[in-house]
Amino acid sequence: MPLTNKPAVTKFQVGQTRTYIKERRAITAVITKIESQVNNPLNDSTGKQNNTYYFANEPSSIPEVDVFATSNLALKKLKGGYILDLSGTDFGANDMSNKDLSGCNLSNCDFSAVTGLAFMNVSGSNLTDATMHDDYDTKAEFMNEVGSGAFDDDTIWIDGTKITL
Repeated sequence: MPLTNKPAVTKFQVGQTRTYIKERRAITAVITKIESQVNNPLNDSTGKQNNTYYFANEPSSIPEVDVFATSNLALKKLKGGYILDLSGTDFGANDMSNKDLSGCNLSNCDFSAVTGLAFMNVSGSNLTDATMHDDYDTKAEFMNEVGSGAFDDDTIWIDGTKITL
C-alpha cells in the first residue's frame, strides 16, 4: 500500500546548531547530515519514520529522540524533570525577550507587567496558572508574541493543556 506524506520534513535541519545526548552528556554541535528511514510494518498508508542525525566531530549517528532544540531541554531529559523551578516568580516589568526558559517550571508565575516576550523560549515548560499580560493572555496571542520555535508540543499553557492548537 502506498504511504502518505512520507518521508516527512525532519524536526531539525542540516546547518542548525542543536544539543544531543550521548553517554549521559549534553553536547551542542552543528548538524551535518540527516538520514530518514521509513518503514511500513502495518502495511497501511501511514508508515513509521525514524530520523537520525550526524553532528560535526561526532562519528556516530544520534536518533531524533536524543536531539533537542536547546541545551535546557536536553538537561531536562537527563534530569528526568524540569531543570529549574521558578514557580511563583514575579517577573516584574522586565523585558523577557530572547530569554531561554525552556524546560522550566513556570507555574503560577506573574508575567503581567513584562515589557516584552519576543523569542522568549518556553519549549517544554509548564505555564499552568501563570498570569499573563492582557496583550498575550490567549494561546494564539502568546504564541504570536514569543514567535515560532519558542514553544513546542511539550509546553503546557496556563490552563494546564498543551499550548499547541
